[in-house]
Amino acid sequence: MLNPKKAQEICDKIAKEIGENVIICSTGGEIVAASNRSRIGHTHAIGAKIMAGEVDHYHVSAEMAASSEGMLEGYSTGVDVSGQRLASIGVTGPVEVARRFAMVAADWAAHMIEADALKAAREAEVVELTEALEKDLGGILGMIATHMGEARMALSEGSDAAEKTRQSAHEASNAAEATQTASSQMQAQMKDLGQQTRTMDRRVKDTSASVTEVDVTSASAIETVEKLSSSNRDIGKALDLIKGVAMKTRLLSLNARVEAARAGEAGRGFAVVAQEVGSLSDQTSETTDQIERDVAKLEERASHVIKSLGEITERVTSMGMANSSMEEEFKEQTTSIDMVAEQIKNAASNTMVALREIRATDAAAEKTLTNVRSAETAAKETEVIVSEARSRLAEFIAKLQHKSVTPVVAAAETASAEEGSLRHAG
Repeated sequence: MLNPKKAQEICDKIAKEIGENVIICSTGGEIVAASNRSRIGHTHAIGAKIMAGEVDHYHVSAEMAASSEGMLEGYSTGVDVSGQRLASIGVTGPVEVARRFAMVAADWAAHMIEADALKAAREAEVVELTEALEKDLGGILGMIATHMGEARMALSEGSDAAEKTRQSAHEASNAAEATQTASSQMQAQMKDLGQQTRTMDRRVKDTSASVTEVDVTSASAIETVEKLSSSNRDIGKALDLIKGVAMKTRLLSLNARVEAARAGEAGRGFAVVAQEVGSLSDQTSETTDQIERDVAKLEERASHVIKSLGEITERVTSMGMANSSMEEEFKEQTTSIDMVAEQIKNAASNTMVALREIRATDAAAEKTLTNVRSAETAAKETEVIVSEARSRLAEFIAKLQHKSVTPVVAAAETASAEEGSLRHAG
């Protein structure tokens, strides 16, 4: 239905251009706009026929106007938009001139109506588009920001865990120093034992060969224990810690990859960071496997120590049978040997803990800490990028809404051309 206000605007423009009376009729021939305002609200019989579809055009000649009261010479035609008749327009004047005016004016009016309808439709589309864009992209960016905050918190926890691992390595270093002190004490006691043994040199001539074998076997046992002490420590605690870090890192990498995939092009930079975090998790798993292999080696070396100590026991037994007369003198030496064995045991235990922490965990923890901190920094940078993206989205939507009154260029040019045609027709 034609808006009366718009109809009057069109009517006034046409009347001004051609200098003739113009009327526009709607359904039933009702005059909704007229250059002569007094005719508005009246019914125009010819307009009613055109609106009913009985005719498309109708002219009133000078003879017809003279023979009928209230009729003026002129021409009326329908105004069709998109196959629908919205109005009829009538122009007074000589029929041939009025016809040209009426036909051009009808086209001009149709284009103006189409331009207004297109403008309204475009405005509605822009509003719908901006609302959908703000809802969808704004929601996605909000989700990314939330997940990045959670990721940064998880990385912060991983950084704390790595720092604790470094502290454990430092404690292990202190334990190694304690082992070194115990070893010095052991050497002093072994020196005293050597002096006691030399005083009994003449009494053990018959068993010197056995003593030599005992010394060689003891040296082998000590060497085996030293090798064991260089690669053993409290494996369980370190493994639990490293596996825990690896699991958290792997889960974090998986979550980050999923969110990066959802973010599309905006998340491509973060996908690279997620891939690096995943690689770190794989490296940590490889380190754990190496630790397990080291444990197997330690168990094998322990078996060698037991075997060597068994041989020592056999030699000592043989020596005891050959030197029963010196039993009392060897009691003191046996006590010293027991003390040395206990100290060696303690030293080996401390060394296993310290060296294992220092040589394996410290390096892995340092690398893990560095990578976790890098990932944490990347997460913070990504949060900044997301924040900037949200700001730019808001600016874009504001500009889009500001420009939502889209000029309908084609319709405006056509309307302008029709206005020129009216002047030319006049």
